[in-house]
Amino acid sequence: MNDQTPMLEVIVDRSLPSKGGLVMRKRRGRGRVRGTVHRQRASKALTARVRRVGPECFGILAVDSAKSRFAVLLTDFYGRPRMGVVEVDNTAPALDALVAQVKACCAEHGLKDLVVAMERTGRYHMPIRQVLEKHWDVQIIHPFATKQLRQPADPGNKTDPTDLRAIVRATIVGFGTREQELPPGWVDWRLVSREREALVRQRAWTRVRLHMRIEALMPGYPALFGNLWTSPLAVLWAEHYGSASALVAAGEPGLRACGHEAGALVQARTVAKVLQWAAQAAPADPGAAAGQRLLRDQVGLLRPLEAQIEAYERQLVVPLVQTPFVLLVGIPGINVASAASYGAELGPIEHYVHPKKITGRAGIYPSRYQSDETDLADGPLVGHRNARLRDAILEIAHNLLAHNDHVKAWAAIRRLRGWPEAKVHIAVASKFVRISYWMLAGRTVFEHPCLGGRDAVVRKLYRFARAHRIPLADTHTLLHRAAQQLPADVRHEEAHALAEALPRRSRRGGEPQRIGTLLRDIIAQLAPGIHLETQRRPVRPCPPTEGPSLNAQDC
Repeated sequence: MNDQTPMLEVIVDRSLPSKGGLVMRKRRGRGRVRGTVHRQRASKALTARVRRVGPECFGILAVDSAKSRFAVLLTDFYGRPRMGVVEVDNTAPALDALVAQVKACCAEHGLKDLVVAMERTGRYHMPIRQVLEKHWDVQIIHPFATKQLRQPADPGNKTDPTDLRAIVRATIVGFGTREQELPPGWVDWRLVSREREALVRQRAWTRVRLHMRIEALMPGYPALFGNLWTSPLAVLWAEHYGSASALVAAGEPGLRACGHEAGALVQARTVAKVLQWAAQAAPADPGAAAGQRLLRDQVGLLRPLEAQIEAYERQLVVPLVQTPFVLLVGIPGINVASAASYGAELGPIEHYVHPKKITGRAGIYPSRYQSDETDLADGPLVGHRNARLRDAILEIAHNLLAHNDHVKAWAAIRRLRGWPEAKVHIAVASKFVRISYWMLAGRTVFEHPCLGGRDAVVRKLYRFARAHRIPLADTHTLLHRAAQQLPADVRHEEAHALAEALPRRSRRGGEPQRIGTLLRDIIAQLAPGIHLETQRRPVRPCPPTEGPSLNAQDC
């Protein structure tokens, strides 16, 4: 049996696959689905405990969590009630009273062992869990299991009592799970990563609106720069002038003065290109005056978003360099932010015994529909998954397809074979999961064709720190911790690569001298006794290849 096929299917996937093979599931309804739905096997963890004390003496305390009040039901392992449905306030005194009441009821009915089965409900189950886990074993029941086991017994009837009985059934069947505890600081890492992700989505929507506004006021202006957001002058001039006629009136001196006041580098060819466009630009849409005001307002919304995202990225690199996930930065196409997002959502690699456990949790495998002689094994991606982990993996796959030479060549061969784009994307995501697992589990840089031109981890982190204006003292700490995560066999390479970042000039007491002192200290940590005067050399230059024939076979 495939490790990614649940022993007991709780969810029936009725969506049909496309003729082209694996496709991504279409969203139902509006908005982006952010839910977390895990596939789950029936567990036999309670079997030994039940046999030891007997089903009549084994209790199940079902908890239906809610915001202000929650309901509980105590039964034995046969599902016979031992304490009726009780509603409890979400307060500390009420929880303490519940614990005393349950213990008294267990003593009255001879329940020698007890498990708490609690339905996951966002964050509302967490305060209850923290109190009850001090006294009993707490297991989490997913709402999908509760729903599927409630509907046959109580179709069309959803109440707290019916939910509690469904939770008891799910516990007896074996759908209770114990959540892995995250190490200290990992929860903070995950929260910051998710907040950054939310702001990135908000920034993307703001940029779309701003692009449309500039196009309406200055038709053809965004096309001059290709990408509005990589040139600091593009949005600056649009915000300051707001029309082609204003640009013509300002002329070259006005554009240069505007750019220099903002601290941007102004090139003569850029100014000439903008003025040439402005002289023959098409008329703006009606309502230009109001549009210019709205344009300035939208720019005012965008800049704080970008500043806050940059601040969150400075925070995310701190836990990244303290874990083996920093090794992923050495893969071309993976930056600090995407590696940090992947690490925050995945959790410690020790929680996984095989790469398939990661792809299974993220739902990166096709659904299957089989009935009699019909067997459609290459359907859409399964719907039950950890959505945030899947997003982090697919984002990295997208970056690899855009910036990794080996992955681009590998994908080109698959496209020639007729693979749909979505299938290529998912295949790259699965390849990355396998590579990253063995890198993280082995604490090494994985020798793979996509690492033929491996990026130097420490040098990449140093450039990230400079781009994000991290103080030199904090940069030294980050590089020092990252160097501790590197395996011994690559530290000499990393030292030579970092030596290339040494300032060419050093003014006494100036910043270049402080940077040089910092980098020499890290180089000495990586490779004690190294001679910095030796010839600089790149890190493993990738040998020339002939087109997409590089490693055409599956790895």
